[in-house]
Order: sequence, then C-alpha cells, then structure tokens
Amino acid sequence: MRVAPSVTSGAPVRLDHWVYGVTPGKGYDIKAVSSGLNLAFYEEKIQGFYTPIRGESLQDGKVDLVMVHPAPSLQEVLFSVVGRGPDDEMGRPTFASHTVVTPLDALRAGTIELETVERALRAYDQAHGNAVGEVPPLEVSTVAPSPLEARTAGLRRCLTLAAAETLVTRLLTSPSGRTLVLMRNSVPEQRIRSLRLLLSALHLGCGLPWFTSMSDAPTASALDHFQVVLSPRGVRADNSWTLLDAALDRPALPRPGGQESVYHALERCFSQG
Repeated sequence: MRVAPSVTSGAPVRLDHWVYGVTPGKGYDIKAVSSGLNLAFYEEKIQGFYTPIRGESLQDGKVDLVMVHPAPSLQEVLFSVVGRGPDDEMGRPTFASHTVVTPLDALRAGTIELETVERALRAYDQAHGNAVGEVPPLEVSTVAPSPLEARTAGLRRCLTLAAAETLVTRLLTSPSGRTLVLMRNSVPEQRIRSLRLLLSALHLGCGLPWFTSMSDAPTASALDHFQVVLSPRGVRADNSWTLLDAALDRPALPRPGGQESVYHALERCFSQG
C-alpha cells in the first residue's frame, strides 16, 4: 500500500488495487494488478467468489454491488466494486470485480472515506475498463476530517436505529453469527449507500471489529463467506443466519451489560439526517 507522505484535503493517496474479470482468449481471472503489490497476501480473502452472484443477473438487469473484507493484516480492508465488465470476444456480457486495499488508519482519521474510495474505483473502471497487466496504484482523493455525525449523516433514512441496535447487539453477543438485513423494495444504489454508512457507524463510530459484508444477496455457495448482507429479499440459508428487518420499530434483543459507550456512539451516528 502506498500513502502520500503529506496528506491534506484534496491531495490524493495511492492505494494498491487489482481487477478480476474476463481477458479475451483466457476467460475469468486476475487481469490487472498495481505494480509491486504482493497479491498472494490479499487475494486469499476473496479468492473463489470475486463475483458471488448468479450469471443470469447480467441478463436480468443492472449488476452493481460492493463487498468489504478485512485484510489479513487487520490494518486494512479490501473494498470491492462488482459490476458489468467489458463484453467478451463473442460480444457476451461479463462481470468485473475491482478491489482496493484501504488503510484503516486513514479511514479512522477521516482523511479518506468509503464513498471516495468507491468513487475512485468507479472512475478508474470507466476510464480503464480494458486494463490488463501491471497498472499504476489507484489514486483516491483525501478530504478534510469531519465529525462522526457528519460522516454517517443520512443513516437513519436507510434503516431504523432499532434495527442498527439489534445488529450491534447480535455482533457483540454472537460474533460468529450471520445477519441478513432485509431492505424491501430497495435498489442497488440505496443498499450500497446504506452499507457504506452502516460500516462507518459500526466500525469507525462504535469501534466494532471489521466483518465481511455485501450490499446484495450472494449465491448460496458464497453465502457463508459473509457475515452481514443487505438484500431486497430473503434468501434460503441455514440456521446460522438471522433475518433482520431494516424497518424494525423496536430493538429485538436486550443490550449486553458494560457496552453503553457503543450504543451511545451508535445514537450519535443517527443524530443527523
């Protein structure tokens, strides 16, 4: 990972990244990697489910989702945008998955945000959709640090405080449990924004450890690679999964003792619309 030695608002940081997609004559594989990246150290976290959705999705309509995985160092997270890739040599639609190694210290400091990371990924894909081989690091613009309430503004329009509190309680009391947050009638853009804000609240605000998450329901074979999933509908899953309605009107679980500071931080994240 490369970070500019002096960070001021607007000055870019240079982050390692890689692209998984279709290469003509080769099929699906890693097609572009930033120079100097030890990909083997990071790739194991998401190898085998770069595009964890059904192939029919390409025909059904728009494919747009994000995934987040803690990196092996626990000092970074892997933020991935999954969407349509360039058509293959036969003119068929394809998936593409673009992942960037994001430093947690910069996220905590507020000098970069998940929104700006996502924006940089999408801008790169639009400009370099056919990138192959060794590529430069991804440049992500920095921002002036802002209060937590500002960084999570709008969260209460994505899910209720009761739903978020229930999720926090479940994460505290059942750290290995899996939760599907049901967001009925939502579109991909709404779930992506909701996940970004929710992760900022839970990790940067409440201080919870980073967990694997996704802004859409994955295929059954990839489901157990995630701990929190946002979905417009329920999915068939085993009993390790709990369904949580984003519109829940009161907390479904009692708060564990000794964690009041966590819940106070969560309430702060919901204090601005």
